[in-house]
Amino acid sequence: MRYTLRALSVLIAYPSEDLQAHSGAVREALHGEAELPPEALARLEPLFEAFASQDVFDLQAHYCELFDSSRALSLHLLSMSTATAASAGRR
Repeated sequence: MRYTLRALSVLIAYPSEDLQAHSGAVREALHGEAELPPEALARLEPLFEAFASQDVFDLQAHYCELFDSSRALSLHLLSMSTATAASAGRR
């Protein structure tokens, strides 16, 4: 499980050229350690395929759309609407 958790944490990081260049090693670590069930590994394959085939700027744009613009999937610790932010300043 040592490498599996590290590999999964790398996969949710902001895409970079370095991550893109080493995505094959991340895939190998996950398959090599075999801590995840085969179904979970199969569900990660589209992500690895995207790292192999897409431009890093496209990966970054998709990341921002997914994690920065979506309140349901936001990685920010605090996400407030405009009305909430306005009322928070009055307390």
